[in-house]
Amino acid sequence: MEDQYEYTGNPVARKHMYDTEERQQKADKIVAVLEDYFADCRDLSLLDIACSTGIMSSVFADHFGKVAAIDIDEEAVTHANSHYGDRSIEFHTMDALKTSFPDNTFDVV
Repeated sequence: MEDQYEYTGNPVARKHMYDTEERQQKADKIVAVLEDYFADCRDLSLLDIACSTGIMSSVFADHFGKVAAIDIDEEAVTHANSHYGDRSIEFHTMDALKTSFPDNTFDVV
């Protein structure tokens, strides 16, 4: 678990974390699958676990009514807040195994 706190320090991981085009494509695929299943996601809430730099969370916010995004990496969440914090996304530095959200808060995780 301790290694995850140092994820930002890994140069290979860091390259992918900030690759907007790569993250956009991945998010678009996820949204396509969810919209195929739910048809309309605008009234649903989504929890984005391991949101990293918030790029994918930003895409999700275009399709979901509410998006909360968490990551254990404080530097990545700080970046996400500074770049996407003005959108309808709540970013939190939080361990996915110890969230503070009540049960049944989200429609999609």
